[in-house]
Amino acid sequence: MFRRLAVVPLLLVTACSSEQSSPPSSQASSPQSPPPGIVADTFSAPATTPISGLVPETTVGGGAWQVFATGSGSPGAPTIQASQFTPGGAVSTAGYAEASVNAGVADVAVAADILGDAAKTWGGVVVRQTDGQNFIAGIVSGSTAYIFRVDAGTWTQLTFVAVGGAANSGSHRIEMRTSGPSIELWLDGVKQLQVTEPFQATATRHGLVWQPYNAATSFDNFSINVSKPTS
Repeated sequence: MFRRLAVVPLLLVTACSSEQSSPPSSQASSPQSPPPGIVADTFSAPATTPISGLVPETTVGGGAWQVFATGSGSPGAPTIQASQFTPGGAVSTAGYAEASVNAGVADVAVAADILGDAAKTWGGVVVRQTDGQNFIAGIVSGSTAYIFRVDAGTWTQLTFVAVGGAANSGSHRIEMRTSGPSIELWLDGVKQLQVTEPFQATATRHGLVWQPYNAATSFDNFSINVSKPTS
């Protein structure tokens, strides 16, 4: 049986919530401000600041963002724009790219606001990344949410669910929660997907994923918190 995960900020322990009895819903709620965590970034650096090498506003040991490309090619030099991270449109020869931070812990809740433009939305968060060819990704693409395993650069779809118009436009909160082999994907505070996947269960780098040629998707209010199972 899967264990439900609760988000516990590093210095703040909250009471565990009761199990949800209702099925996943495609209804979107207003994104909440991210809680303080072991890593947090509102991307408030000046416009055109490259994200590669940028130190998040809250970080572990001064760790900075690092940008990767999946497959062959270069991810380009994505930058901060208008207090958001808008990576699409950077000159790039890669089909997919990621930016991640070493949080020093594998069991985490990784979240970000994803801002899209109608059905052009494509992006999400990554967990347990070691390089551009190996990680787990939680993706929103149009009206569907996915969990992928990327192993040696090969994308394998683990599960997916239709979320209706929940992710097509506006701002939505996408989150992945991990505990051992258990991985969950949440959208706007509602759990949408859950899988068992032991791949890279001890890797501690987590972040964002996007298509470099897609200028319609931006990110804001990134956070990594410690994730612990409830009984």
